[in-house]
Amino acid sequence: MSKIIDLLKRIGITCNRFELLDLDRAGDSEWDEIEAPIEKPFEDPPPTEGRRNVGGQCDQSVKPLFRYFIDGSRKTYRVADLEHSGHYFPLVAAQIGVAVCERDFDAFGGCGLKPVAAQSTVVNALVIPSFVGKSDIEEIRKEVGEKARVKFEVIPYATQGKEGKSPLDLAVAAAMERMHTMEVRAASNLAKSGYLSNDAMLAIDGSLMFREKKEFDIVDFRNVIGIAKRFKPDFTVGDRKKTDVGNFVRKLGYGERTTVFKRTFGNTTTGSWFLRIRPPDKVQSGLGGVVKLELFALDRAERENGFDPNRIDVISRHVLSERNVTPYGADDRWATHLYPVYLTEKYLKSLFMSAVAFKGMF
Repeated sequence: MSKIIDLLKRIGITCNRFELLDLDRAGDSEWDEIEAPIEKPFEDPPPTEGRRNVGGQCDQSVKPLFRYFIDGSRKTYRVADLEHSGHYFPLVAAQIGVAVCERDFDAFGGCGLKPVAAQSTVVNALVIPSFVGKSDIEEIRKEVGEKARVKFEVIPYATQGKEGKSPLDLAVAAAMERMHTMEVRAASNLAKSGYLSNDAMLAIDGSLMFREKKEFDIVDFRNVIGIAKRFKPDFTVGDRKKTDVGNFVRKLGYGERTTVFKRTFGNTTTGSWFLRIRPPDKVQSGLGGVVKLELFALDRAERENGFDPNRIDVISRHVLSERNVTPYGADDRWATHLYPVYLTEKYLKSLFMSAVAFKGMF
């Protein structure tokens, strides 16, 4: 089978091949995610001191609240430079995947996980700017789709109105948007299949502030929580006396959480709060061991008045109970990396091709 760059040359696109460049060497960071501004306290009633102790970990006899775990990831590479319509731009190729694992309460004392293969998938993609034109994009889809050794999607990204932005950044953002779409679809499929409930919740690694709103039914996310390992610490809260999030999150004691804050993203409303799952003297920085948690506000009472503090405390206790076992020594994000999420991430990475095999297709 022909290599992809040779296929592009056959349809008249000038390609300048060079050594594969890994665009993810610096590692992923939720700090790069879109963050909606914090608006106001969003629970009824809010904690009097702006924080409260959630009551410690759950008793060992209590069944874990989280049954399903989703992790999305992508590997992006600059594989060539292309010339087209007077433009010179990088050709970015990506492996984009999502994995779902289910906690098996019958295995390993209730701590075992098993993959949900039907909802776990990896796609290969060529990410190119939209100025290439619809007709040429369709020709690329046809040529590469029929003749490449492995199936590839073609993902166009907009350049109009993005002057001054790096095409590499735009391409990586397009790959991230595709990943979020896959996460949304996997979560929706679990909900529509009846697998999620009040005592069998889904934890998504990262934020719920999805960029892509297509095929997004907010009701499907009633029993879904976002758990972010990292967050931007420089967002301000408060009406008159403003303070950065990092300033008061740093002061949380072990097992304490902040009040829930309202955040609006697109046409959705979420409640966000921060929970310290590691003692401050056991981590390297003031923000170490703190996770950001998110829930969608769904019914009318939640959207108008905010969340019930008791519900937030129950969820927080179950998150706190997930702090052990840890991937200490295996992952430098161990302090905020919950072990079931870590295992789901490892499973997903096992589905990716190696960089050497991926390079060989170009």
